Amino acid sequence: MINNDETSDEHSIIITSQDSVFNDDKDQRLIKPRLTSIRYQFKNTVEKDLDNLFGKQGELFSTVLLTDVKSILTNLGTKLKSIAQDKTNINDYSTWFSLTFRQQHRILGTPSIREIEIPGQYTSKKKPLLEHHIKIVGFDEKILVLQSLRLPKRLTIRGHDENDYRFLVKGGEDIRQDQRIQALFLIMNDLYDNDPNCNQSNSAHITVQTYKVIPMSTKLGMIEWLDNTRPLKELIEVNYTQAEHDIISQGQHPRKLYQDYVTNVFQKSKPTAKLTSNTIMYAELFISLTKTQVQDEFNKIQSVIPNDLLRRAYYKMANSHEGFYTLRKQFITSYAVLCTSHYILGIGDRHQSNFLIDTSSGQVIGIDFGSAFNAATVHLPVPELIPIRLTRQLIQLMSPIGTNGLFRATMIHTMNALRENSDLLLSTMDVFIKEPLMEWMEHALKTSKQVSQSESNTIRSDDTYAKDRIKSARLKLNGINPAVITGSDLKLNNFLRPSSLKEALRQMEKVVGGDQTQNKRAQILMQYESNRYHKLTVDEQIDCIIDQATDVDILGRSWAGLETFM
Repeated sequence: MINNDETSDEHSIIITSQDSVFNDDKDQRLIKPRLTSIRYQFKNTVEKDLDNLFGKQGELFSTVLLTDVKSILTNLGTKLKSIAQDKTNINDYSTWFSLTFRQQHRILGTPSIREIEIPGQYTSKKKPLLEHHIKIVGFDEKILVLQSLRLPKRLTIRGHDENDYRFLVKGGEDIRQDQRIQALFLIMNDLYDNDPNCNQSNSAHITVQTYKVIPMSTKLGMIEWLDNTRPLKELIEVNYTQAEHDIISQGQHPRKLYQDYVTNVFQKSKPTAKLTSNTIMYAELFISLTKTQVQDEFNKIQSVIPNDLLRRAYYKMANSHEGFYTLRKQFITSYAVLCTSHYILGIGDRHQSNFLIDTSSGQVIGIDFGSAFNAATVHLPVPELIPIRLTRQLIQLMSPIGTNGLFRATMIHTMNALRENSDLLLSTMDVFIKEPLMEWMEHALKTSKQVSQSESNTIRSDDTYAKDRIKSARLKLNGINPAVITGSDLKLNNFLRPSSLKEALRQMEKVVGGDQTQNKRAQILMQYESNRYHKLTVDEQIDCIIDQATDVDILGRSWAGLETFM
């Protein structure tokens, strides 16, 4: 129910408006929080639909069909999104912010609003000094609504130190995993700081740039806003010339070309099939195409895109040639550290929008860690087979040496630091087993239902699932060939379990294993054929990771949303 009178008279508070600070002749007024414009519009929009479905007093509730409820809920979500996306004033969402933080006089005996702290000031490294914590004194009335799926809002909080603190408020998703990943990054940063090879005087500072994540419930949280950053995708796309942009806009967009390529391969193989799943469609790429065919199609798609778009962006960010090389060095170092850290934690779904570029330093920042511990390989309908993102635009910025210079050296130093302290990392990850996330338990429940209808299996499945996910991190810290780990994870993917996809799974494992004449990972695998779980040296492990990440035979069969052709 939506009630216009949100508070009773007992909870009325004495407010002096901001105007009265400069005009003491104005009397104080009793003001109640009003119904926000979003809720008012929503009420007017949906009230008639709900009355027709359930009756004004709910008298039709018992006669409503489930299909009708699903239909109207979908419709309500669409209407709410259309109402909210144009609202940029904080009062549209909550009158409490304005009414509470604009108070200049307060009733005696009530606690001061200044006792509310800016979020994210507690760390596990030191005892909190509460007297030094920054308190909230107000909020900026303007908010920024991001045009992504759940319309997250950027909120600006005024601190008593006269600084502004921006946070992204996200609703509808659990960000506790992001918080835990950030905690693991902080531990990794300590290991990098204490490692002599990571702190050579002639190298850039080796660290993963972190940010604060504050979960408030399983469906709501706040994330620190990073200023002076732009998404990698946006930074690349704004650097097309007009002529290049015209070509792409005339039906030559690489993502469309890639999707057409995937669809054409499936339709050629299954001409009578009309509707199918993405799993089956992409499986056909592994069954029907040879390595040479994939390379030819992939190179054809790449040919419509200039390979130096990201390099152009860094030239524009720099003030001089020397500035460009400094920014480029910061990019290579920070991205190498990020790749090592992401690889160990099995962070997937690394499409271009999940990287931010700091336009002042050139460093790369990873965001959105919903797919961690190899979940992108184990759970997605089209499993990810690349261990890290290392596509053409990124490699071109590293030219002329490419991945063989500073990038590889930094990955080796950071991987060595993590492998030497694997016990610390694994014991920290143990929290994922002791307290599995809701998302993990949901995946485990689905798996247990598919494998067995036994109730006992369901009860212990969340613990078993968590242990399986940490096992992949243990294998990486033990230096196991990444192709072996990916192949093992593929066998756990429930989308690939039907007998009709048995050949597709076999071909996927073959592609992941690589070609012994061309791929380093396959040559090393052959070298230790008697023991697939042989512990590789750090150099060998990094060479295998880079080899698998840059293999066109894998990139050309990946999910279109990853845009591996960029």
